[in-house]
Amino acid sequence: MATTVKTNKGDYAPGETAHISAEGFAEGASIRFQVVNLGADGLLGTADDIAYPSWIVTDSAGSSFSADADGRAGSVATSWVVPESALNSTLVLTAESVTAGEDGQLGTADDQSAGQLATTTFTDANPGPLQTYFVPLPEQQVNYIFNDLENSQVQNLL
Repeated sequence: MATTVKTNKGDYAPGETAHISAEGFAEGASIRFQVVNLGADGLLGTADDIAYPSWIVTDSAGSSFSADADGRAGSVATSWVVPESALNSTLVLTAESVTAGEDGQLGTADDQSAGQLATTTFTDANPGPLQTYFVPLPEQQVNYIFNDLENSQVQNLL
């Protein structure tokens, strides 16, 4: 089975929670999740990228303690709250299996890749603008206009 990572939606507003699932990893794998904002140029690996703090979830199928929300071997479920700084951005999500380095602790600079990697993209788009109109007429006149329009359309259909 190929390694995959996905979010429950393709687009989020700031403050929303992205629910993330990763599958196809080795049973018991520790998976580091990293979200990178591609910045204004939309290119990964450039100076305007913003790398948000990464986090690690260990696949713990069959374990009584788990930060892994799905309970299936080789897959994990986690979540991430989309920050305000991601507004109108393309985000790259990476899930990579890792092992602890010489210090024996996960989440430190000496973690080593275990060779399984998956990526996906999603966006934090600005919701569409709310269309408003100013009509310098009394409300009753506006209602007459709309009623006339509605009646003329109905008559044209008959």
